[in-house]
Amino acid sequence: MTKFNNIKIYLALVSVIVALLFSGCIEETPKETNTTTIPSIKPKAEVIEQEVKYDICGLVEVNGKLAFQVEEGGKYFIVYDDKEIGKRYDFAGYPVEVNGKLAYVAKEGDKSFIVYDGKEGKKYGEVTFPREVNGKLAYMAREEKSWSKVNGKIIYHFNPTFIVYDDKEIGKKYSEALYPTGINGKLAYMAKEGGKEFIVYDGKEGKRYDKVQPAVCIGGKLAYVAKEAGKSFIVYDGKEIGKEYDGVSQPKEINGKLAYVAKEGGKQFIVYDGKEGKRYDEVMFPTDISGKLAYLAREGWNKQFIVYDGKEIGKEYDYVSQPKEINGKLAYVAHEGDKEFIVYDGKESKRYDDAGMPIAVNGKLVFIAINNGKWYIVWWK
Repeated sequence: MTKFNNIKIYLALVSVIVALLFSGCIEETPKETNTTTIPSIKPKAEVIEQEVKYDICGLVEVNGKLAFQVEEGGKYFIVYDDKEIGKRYDFAGYPVEVNGKLAYVAKEGDKSFIVYDGKEGKKYGEVTFPREVNGKLAYMAREEKSWSKVNGKIIYHFNPTFIVYDDKEIGKKYSEALYPTGINGKLAYMAKEGGKEFIVYDGKEGKRYDKVQPAVCIGGKLAYVAKEAGKSFIVYDGKEIGKEYDGVSQPKEINGKLAYVAKEGGKQFIVYDGKEGKRYDEVMFPTDISGKLAYLAREGWNKQFIVYDGKEIGKEYDYVSQPKEINGKLAYVAHEGDKEFIVYDGKESKRYDDAGMPIAVNGKLVFIAINNGKWYIVWWK
């Protein structure tokens, strides 16, 4: 199995584990939506292949140009607009766009820092999760780990994580401050203190729960998953909803309305705008595509497909990835036999040994692919 495939499997597992962390329960139970199965899609699309001589990951668009992470000879670096930029580091993370500029995590020795717009930021023991929040750079950081000697053995102690936002260190008074995001132009993040977790929004602490998940913005309002006394639920605009289900997770904004995954009686389904969808063995990754709901569903252990606007898509393949919006159209990775390929707007790409999730770069679909041990950047014509 290739390194690229291992990365994809790891990311998928992480997403599933996060989705299943909480369980909880809502009050109305409208009728299920009808679904139909779309017949096999077989028209082929033309692509342009750009062979590269190294392992690449983390495609991202920055100002209409392609950027990605490269590992070569035990060092990491970033390629942007077909040029190697910056230094080669012991580690360089996936690039992200922040206010039209490139940012990524870098590590040299035991120091970590953010490289933003070509400049190295303050060095910490660890930095993670760089992202744009209200047009400014935000990330998580913690100071160098400390150590002590116990019975002749060295014990390392990791210092608390805090938020760096617009070059200011925020949340250091808490045991942990995590996952910054922007809600209506204001900073929100998850905090831990005294065995409880809560959301800090615009400098104000929310209600404390046993557990909370990172905040998201839905219809301009704050939303997150919380757990209290063994019950999980959605906190949305200050109201606790979804408590009658066995579990809830993954709140997302779909066309300005709240959607989330609910679990009941061994089945899972999407609750969207207060209405329950069809029940499956598993559902995940609710996604907005042109204002319509799309998500990944599974029946049995080996049939995974997409439900988009009430229609079941991709059931002719062995399995498919989560849905992705590219220029307002549905895109996903499909697997058939020992090959993978992209299906976009009803057309299949060439088949490869491995194919990564597509992104849009300057209006064109782009993805990473591997064939016969060779790496390619593939552009949709």
